[in-house]
Amino acid sequence: MVLAERVPRGPQPELLSVDANTGQRRHRVRAVTGIVEAHDRDRVGNRQADLAKAVFGAGPIGLGAAIGFKLSGASHVTVIDIQPSRLEKALAIGADSVINSAEEDVAERLTELHGKGATAFGKPRAGTDVYLDAAGAPAVIATALANAKHNATLGIVAVHKQPVEVPFGDLLDSEVNIVLSMGYPKVVVTFD
Repeated sequence: MVLAERVPRGPQPELLSVDANTGQRRHRVRAVTGIVEAHDRDRVGNRQADLAKAVFGAGPIGLGAAIGFKLSGASHVTVIDIQPSRLEKALAIGADSVINSAEEDVAERLTELHGKGATAFGKPRAGTDVYLDAAGAPAVIATALANAKHNATLGIVAVHKQPVEVPFGDLLDSEVNIVLSMGYPKVVVTFD
């Protein structure tokens, strides 16, 4: 099935709304970005509610995924980035917590936030159920795989421009699920 989305030609300003009850500013992602992140979330388990999820990258795709994860009933959504302004925006759109990976130990903080998990052979890991790479940095893959508990999912939606080394031998006892997503393969975007 092919869906069509009409997007006005030219630059699209960021959409902003203000909650009448709280006065909180809410940012909404643009139409095309929303379509991409929705497909990405579906591929990495958006339909599974009540899970702890970590989103690496607080750009439009990562923030859109964080919103979608919260709306789908995730028990806790943590957004990880190195830019404080992006982390502030993540909290503003509803992320439960943020981690500045340039200043904090990601494994330690995820364990604090998502509880303790383990591999099949009992090696301690963070209790995070889903890791989403919306950053495209090799360190994200290394961090997620080094912390993945038994049967966790790593979703890769970012474009990696360089090869990324994956130590498959070290991953056997975590039995991590690695899922890739290419954007919106079933959607046709037309411009007016």
